[in-house]
Amino acid sequence: ILKGTKAIYETDKNGEYKLISEGKRGNDIMLSIDIELQKAVEDIITEELLIAKQEPYTEYLNTSFVVVSDPNTGEILAMASYPTYAPELFVGGISSKDWNELNTNEAKPLYNRAIQAAYAPGSTFKMVTAVAGLEVGAITTKDRIDDNGPYPAAHHPACWLYNEYDL
Repeated sequence: ILKGTKAIYETDKNGEYKLISEGKRGNDIMLSIDIELQKAVEDIITEELLIAKQEPYTEYLNTSFVVVSDPNTGEILAMASYPTYAPELFVGGISSKDWNELNTNEAKPLYNRAIQAAYAPGSTFKMVTAVAGLEVGAITTKDRIDDNGPYPAAHHPACWLYNEYDL
């Protein structure tokens, strides 16, 4: 729980401090992160990417993220983005060498994919579409849809994995 107040100061052109506000107590904040689950998620995301990169067609696997939330409350229980960096590099000021290494790394470790990225729903959305189709009777559990890559609608997008590896 974070508690307390802070006074707010402003500096003028001469560098002198002027009290702007005494501040006032806000609401308490409770952290919902489960430290054991957080550690497990961080370990798993690293290990699974290393294992997955051994499989065919997976050389592009360099990044990932995981968000675990409580479905009843929406609380975030764990969140990890990979690759990551050592936060202690920033304690006391980061060196130019370390900053340049982080900023020029192609995998962008400073980019938190869990909260900064936007992704298309992809294959996970297929389940939502299937459930909707079942509910309205457009499909049955016996129907089969073969995904051979091309999607013959609009501007003709295609499955990049199918095209890339000539599946």
